[in-house]
Amino acid sequence: MSELSPPVPPADSDPPGLWGRLTSARVPQLLGIYAGASFGVLQVADIFLDRLGLPDWTFFGLLIVLLAGVPIVFLTAMVQSGGMSVRLRGMFNWKNTVMAGVAAVVLLALGVGVFMSAKALGIGPVGSLVAAGVLEREEAILIADFQSQTGDDLLAGAITEAFRIDFEQSPLVRVVAPGAVREGLLRMQLPPDSPLTPELAREFALREGLKAILIGEINRAGAGSIISVRLVTPDSEEAIVSFRETVTDSSGVIPAVDRLSNRMRERIGESLRSIRAGESLAQVSTASLLALRRYSQGVRAIDLDRDFPAGIALLEEAIAEDSAFAMAWRKLGVTLRNEGYDEERWKEALTRAFELSDRLTERERLLTRGSYFTAVALDDERAMSAYRTVLESYPNETTALNNLAVIHNRHGEPRLAVELLRRALAVDSARVIYYTNLAGQEQLLEEWEAADRTLAAMIERFPDLAAGHLLRARMLWTRGDRDGAEAGMISALEHPRATSREQMDALWNLGSLAMVRGRGEEGLRRIEEVVALQRRAGQSGGEGSLAQARATYRLAVVRDTVGAVQIVDDFLRGQPLPDEAAAEGAHLALADFFSRVGEIHRGREFLAASDRILSGRAVPPFIAPQRAHVEALLLFREGDFETALEQFRRALRASPDDTALMVSFAAAHQMTGAADSAVVHYEAYLAAPAAARIQNEAFILAGVLESLGELHEELGDRSAAAEYYLRFAELWAEADPELQPRVVRARERATALSGS
Repeated sequence: MSELSPPVPPADSDPPGLWGRLTSARVPQLLGIYAGASFGVLQVADIFLDRLGLPDWTFFGLLIVLLAGVPIVFLTAMVQSGGMSVRLRGMFNWKNTVMAGVAAVVLLALGVGVFMSAKALGIGPVGSLVAAGVLEREEAILIADFQSQTGDDLLAGAITEAFRIDFEQSPLVRVVAPGAVREGLLRMQLPPDSPLTPELAREFALREGLKAILIGEINRAGAGSIISVRLVTPDSEEAIVSFRETVTDSSGVIPAVDRLSNRMRERIGESLRSIRAGESLAQVSTASLLALRRYSQGVRAIDLDRDFPAGIALLEEAIAEDSAFAMAWRKLGVTLRNEGYDEERWKEALTRAFELSDRLTERERLLTRGSYFTAVALDDERAMSAYRTVLESYPNETTALNNLAVIHNRHGEPRLAVELLRRALAVDSARVIYYTNLAGQEQLLEEWEAADRTLAAMIERFPDLAAGHLLRARMLWTRGDRDGAEAGMISALEHPRATSREQMDALWNLGSLAMVRGRGEEGLRRIEEVVALQRRAGQSGGEGSLAQARATYRLAVVRDTVGAVQIVDDFLRGQPLPDEAAAEGAHLALADFFSRVGEIHRGREFLAASDRILSGRAVPPFIAPQRAHVEALLLFREGDFETALEQFRRALRASPDDTALMVSFAAAHQMTGAADSAVVHYEAYLAAPAAARIQNEAFILAGVLESLGELHEELGDRSAAAEYYLRFAELWAEADPELQPRVVRARERATALSGS
């Protein structure tokens, strides 16, 4: 038996390196968790900073506390990993570390609380002047003209106006209005446009019993300038509060004015939340600070507040300050066009913007030219090229996304429009028009769930606007709920924040809904109300639309050819059709009308007039399909049935979603005795997307249902005939008395066909 050998001790391993020690102490994981938690805390803090109106230094204080926690977390992890004294491990444990972090945050919160309390109570250097009793709530403040020691009086005037605009937004104090200043100066027997120097402002304030004057100066400081502002009492030159900012060049003036204004408003006692609610200035080209302010306010009034008259007035003020302000001209033209103002007025604005576009940045220049090519030059290809070029460099430019979507929709490409509008909404969810445009496209595609989501998001974002009622009512109509649609349109019409355009849209839709149900007198009365609103808004063209609606209703619905012709003749005698109306399709509409009433020569005259006027001119995309439709109608009325039917087929291939064209083609087949073909095309109309069909169903739907009842009866399909007769009778259940005989006949035919 051999002797056992003594055990061999294991060989010593190398001592762990720094990374090994850090890994064994789980330092990377712990610091990663801490960084993630800190990021979340900062995000929450940023939200509450705005909602609670906390001072800006709150965020930076919290950031410092969190950064200070990094070495403490590191040290605690290392100590707790082993190899340290019991005393150190007892001091740097996780419980103590967490408690220290909580204590630091609590101390910061207490500091913020003390600051906010002192401000609210008017205590110390941070106390608000209102809380301290120095000023009363809604105290009138006189803003004197800023004095320039640099010789730049234009800059001084712009800064004065910038302060006046900022303080006009304050809910806590009010600025003495320019009109009140002029009246006061007249009482002082001074010219009403006298410069309001600090000395004159003090005298004015003493006479008017004002307690506070805002006085400012611009002084040169080396290559830059110092802008200072003081709030003083009229009986003393001693400042109640004063601030100053140094700027190195002209690009720093606007930010400096904003900072000074915000600090002064905060010191007076306005909440930081209220001050931060003000919109930043738009990034557009203009040499005038005041013009930029007015433009920014105008854009906000139009795009966010939907106060179009106020927005238009502000844009006009911006242009008055800077007549070469191309982007203000562009926005004015687009708004006037969208809101239905006179064509001459919006074309002038868009043309002026186009003429000034060479001095703009590339983005502004392309947007301006895109608007001009779309609306004035009627060149969609060049407009699309401009917008696509913008998106190559600025993929989140929402104006280009929206306008390009509108063009794609006009060219029968709703899916492309939906994609672009969804991109626009993802970037900017604060503009109503993106929701309404997107929902309209989703309805056209009958993507109902998506349309419902868009509507819900819009109502959540804008609960107090009438636009949500309009959109919901329109969606109900497309789904066949006409009662719900009428109720929704009435809600929109009576909404306290309904804009003039929204009221017009609601009235027009209410008129269409009434007429589609045979209540023609009510429907036409609604359209008369639209025209009255247009007159009050200074818009023209409504009388023509009203005459067209009256004549079309008499012809297509009541089937009163003589009465329809009388309406049109009376209108044309009162105001001959101007050549400018040809680009809007007015001459083609009259050619269409006269072809339907059998006055072929007059139809040809208006078609020839349209061709002559529009020859060689750029025309809107709808003109070509409208002309093809009219040509087919005229050929049919002239007895050239084969050529007319072929013309209809070509027109439908070019415009497969044109529901009016479908019905005309069906009627042509019906009149030539081709009942089977007529049924196919009438039923194609009923199967068309509802969003496209309801555009003209006021004059078409009832006739289609009645004709299908008659055609199916002729073809021997008694069940289908009875169904269509009943649908027609239900649609016109509340029709005007002059239409009721047709309703009675339809019910009788349905009963007879169903009972045997």
